[in-house]
Amino acid sequence: LKRITERWGTSVPDVEVLLAADDDPTQDAADPNLWKQGPLWPIMKQCKSSQSADITVPTWHFYSLHASAMFFSQTERFNRETPWEARQLRAYGGGLLYHRTMWLHDNARSLEGNLSWGPEPAPMLREKFAQYLREELRHPDIVFDEGAPIDTWGNNKMVIHLD
Repeated sequence: LKRITERWGTSVPDVEVLLAADDDPTQDAADPNLWKQGPLWPIMKQCKSSQSADITVPTWHFYSLHASAMFFSQTERFNRETPWEARQLRAYGGGLLYHRTMWLHDNARSLEGNLSWGPEPAPMLREKFAQYLREELRHPDIVFDEGAPIDTWGNNKMVIHLD
């Protein structure tokens, strides 16, 4: 927040904000009841979706995993070590080693094929993604392997980051 105000000065609105640390979007814009409540609060969170009205801020992953130093700034080296031609022709899905849940109003609809979220209030995203790949898609070039080190993800031509 300090960097934002230093950069943008008086153009930053003078409003109260809520900085939330939980790992789910708060204001689901697809929920028709949300807009009946009146103006939305500016809620800053590390997590959002395309249906969320929250304001995204960097998550702790960027600090604890040293993402800039260990990964983003190493793009040139990764590209030299594993050129495009040498990468596996597949889409790899992965995430960090903890469960991810996502309950949004828009997610109440059925997924493709025979899968649906069901009545559970917070479906496990990674498990549903793996189930979809295994039972519905069955495509050998789209894989899910929770737990592979993030610095190996670039060995694939496409990555689906489930976080």
